[in-house]
Amino acid sequence: MTRVESIGRYPDFMTEGSPPCSQVDPEMYFPEKGGSGATQYEFKIAKKICRDCPYQAACLTWAIENNELGVWGGTTERERRDLRRQRRR
Repeated sequence: MTRVESIGRYPDFMTEGSPPCSQVDPEMYFPEKGGSGATQYEFKIAKKICRDCPYQAACLTWAIENNELGVWGGTTERERRDLRRQRRR
């Protein structure tokens, strides 16, 4: 199963383009909760893949607008929550 198939609803760039994240295990972008060392390592790897992605800005916008879980646009849920708070100020 590809990442696109696993998330159900998804932004257009996921099907029209070929983002780097679609080539790796989706579990990397949606690690188990708990903040273990392994989870933090997965987040770092996922964010590193996002860093050079041509869809990063669109992905981040999608995640903010849709309150997505996991790593999107090179950010974690907590980082996006902080971005939403900053935008409201």
